[in-house]
Amino acid sequence: MWLPVFNSYTDPRTSTILNSRSTPHLTRRKMRRMGIVKSKLKKVFTFDFKGIASCSGSCSSTSTSMITGEEFDNKENRPPVEIELPFQENDFEVSSPDMEDDDDLESELPPEDVARLRELLEEEMVRFRVEFQRLGEGFSFLLTEGFKQMLDAILAEYETKFGAILNEGIKAQIRCMFLEDELRKTKESLFHCARKLEAEKGNVMELTNLVDFVKTSLVQVLEKQTCCMCKVNLRNTVILPCMHFLYCSECLHNHQKRSSECPTCQTPIGAAVNLNLKV
Repeated sequence: MWLPVFNSYTDPRTSTILNSRSTPHLTRRKMRRMGIVKSKLKKVFTFDFKGIASCSGSCSSTSTSMITGEEFDNKENRPPVEIELPFQENDFEVSSPDMEDDDDLESELPPEDVARLRELLEEEMVRFRVEFQRLGEGFSFLLTEGFKQMLDAILAEYETKFGAILNEGIKAQIRCMFLEDELRKTKESLFHCARKLEAEKGNVMELTNLVDFVKTSLVQVLEKQTCCMCKVNLRNTVILPCMHFLYCSECLHNHQKRSSECPTCQTPIGAAVNLNLKV
């Protein structure tokens, strides 16, 4: 394939680059005109898929049986397709605004260059005919009913797979929503438990204060019931006639050995009554 540029182009037969240095008779303007010829040729050979599908009338008459990949790779099994090219050999008339004021290309180029250019154009036409024929055979397979059925089967299979994946996704989403609801309920339960704990802490403080009060009251009561002398035994003796109930029998008996008066008011002790209290 030769690639023209504005200042040179490559001859595919000899793999030589023709430019103004290698061919002094080819000026830069002539090289540019050759590039214009190539660009026009590319425009003519632009591939149109819709045009191929519409112009290949013989494709509709091709067998609609299923064609496998191995059969399609084998050239002998390919269905014959005739495609009419959307151009003729005499369609390669090149015109350009840059060439309107100049003479014809053939009058400015040497005869050998004009002949070579025509040969290159003919080779390109043959090559593009082969390419169109090959592509037409491929499109004939794409237009068969078997290929459509195969494509429908593949699409149905993928729809089934994606449907299963979608169902799994919906189930996972529902499960996630359920877990989020359970988490919300658990948080609410923990919040209520925390509030109850705070309330119980207040009750514990009240109970602690009550216990302290009871202990203090009990100590006071015990102090009132113990003997004022020994601070150990309970009070169990009443002194008459002053009626003091402050001592135990042992302490009062020991006191009477030393004195006959009440230890509290120094009144003579007339009698000592033992009550024998049991707690």
